[in-house]
Amino acid sequence: MEDLIIPATHSSPEVSFCPRDEHFHIVGQSFVENTAKFYAPVLAWLKAYVQDPDFQRLQLTITLVYFNSSAFKVLMNLFDLLEETAKVQGKPIVVFWCYDQENEMAQEYGKEFQGDLKWIDFRMVEVSD
Repeated sequence: MEDLIIPATHSSPEVSFCPRDEHFHIVGQSFVENTAKFYAPVLAWLKAYVQDPDFQRLQLTITLVYFNSSAFKVLMNLFDLLEETAKVQGKPIVVFWCYDQENEMAQEYGKEFQGDLKWIDFRMVEVSD
């Protein structure tokens, strides 16, 4: 499967999904004007990836300094896709939610996501500058 690389902008995160080296990252800020349009190829790529017969596991690292409510909804959709995949296929999916120790909002949202997920191994990772 081809890599999915979307460079970061002022209002959108870098998306770097490289299955050959098991590198899956979403990093930066997410407050794009049309969130659904920005994330549509990301969700489509992930859906195709987890349906690929060669799919065995996924480790996704998310480090978002800031994201708006539209991005929150998209992240919920992303986690729903991964949760369903882990439940149905029984393959390991790990999400590393990286947050700055001083960013209480990111920490609280991470805890909220973590509490909603049963089949994904969702790990909170505190980082500092």
